[in-house]
Amino acid sequence: MSFLKKMAVSAALFASAFAGTSDDDGHKTVQQICVENGFQFETHTVTTEDGYILTIFRIPGLIGEAAPATPKPVVFMQHGLMDAADAWVMNWPDVAPAFVTARAGYDVWLGNTRGNTYSRAHVKYDPDGWISREKFWAYDFEQMGTYDIPADLNYITNLTKVPKVTYIGHSQGTTQMFYGLSELQSYYASKVNLFVALGPVTKITGDSGYMYEIAQNYDEIDDWAKMYNYYEVMPRNWRWAPFWREYCTAFTAVCEAIEYEFISHNPLADDPDRFKVYIDHEPNGTSMQSVLMFAQNMGMNRFQKWCPYYNCPLCIGDAHRTSDLIPLQNDKNVPVALIVAKDDTVATPVDAQWTMSQIGAEVIHYQEIAGGHVTYIIGKDMSFFTKDVMGLLAQYNPSATNH
Repeated sequence: MSFLKKMAVSAALFASAFAGTSDDDGHKTVQQICVENGFQFETHTVTTEDGYILTIFRIPGLIGEAAPATPKPVVFMQHGLMDAADAWVMNWPDVAPAFVTARAGYDVWLGNTRGNTYSRAHVKYDPDGWISREKFWAYDFEQMGTYDIPADLNYITNLTKVPKVTYIGHSQGTTQMFYGLSELQSYYASKVNLFVALGPVTKITGDSGYMYEIAQNYDEIDDWAKMYNYYEVMPRNWRWAPFWREYCTAFTAVCEAIEYEFISHNPLADDPDRFKVYIDHEPNGTSMQSVLMFAQNMGMNRFQKWCPYYNCPLCIGDAHRTSDLIPLQNDKNVPVALIVAKDDTVATPVDAQWTMSQIGAEVIHYQEIAGGHVTYIIGKDMSFFTKDVMGLLAQYNPSATNH
């Protein structure tokens, strides 16, 4: 069976595994979940320097709480690949990262990367336009680190009058920050007081999981995408949403098998009820280039920039598959905390330790937890966040109630 056919079968099984939820949170909006749990909610729009229109959510505090005499310290959270801001409120309300942080006295902002469900717009290019869509979807984590995060941080600091924020990223949300710290170190040093990386992704060297499958079949996938002008991956639209939400009857054994194969070798660390809620809010789309970018890095065992000629049938050797390395050692001014799941098939402890060796002294905290790639979001045991991450916040960005 070809790789593309295997992925199609796996997608169907994945959908069957997670169809239906244990409560109605799966069918609620982020705003509804926030408000029903007692939190204020705001929606803001930001335009990047290169024209992408991003939506960011804000949880400024509890409903009915008095306005603070001075601005609250700010925490900005950035989701992973094919995800959205929804991730931070998918767990039970007492342990969901956005809610834990807001209750502790922080002004919480949730980012949405270019091209996802909430940020699928541009001042010039139509993501569905026959001519302009190729230009709209020509991006990866490099542009997110260069344009998206600075646009968000500039907007937030200008509005709140708080000069520096704490950045908490998951998966690709860490990668775009690693890129920013490497290429725009002075800017980020002026805006960020702490970077917490949950499931940090730089160089990917594992031999299992969905990214490994893509890397092993890169040329086939790239040829197929070019043949069919396939620039966008799994958007949350009328075609995909019903498929993922309602298509099949749930099979727990299949659910665990698919999770084991693609993202975690310890699915029991995740709450199955909240996983169903999480999947009801997935997928949220991205560019094909974003996916292939990670596959390139994995294929070459490097943390490198986008290589446009990676798939070159007439080329000999691998020289055409390499590009400039991303200099992680450039981060000299922003403290970094690495939290790594032991059974993560995407962001492995081996790769996290390599990242730590490249950054050096700026890594002020390293921790391994039980679980896989989404345990940071819907884990049964969220003490790594409620205790350890909140402890780091108390040290580097204290609030009136978290110190």
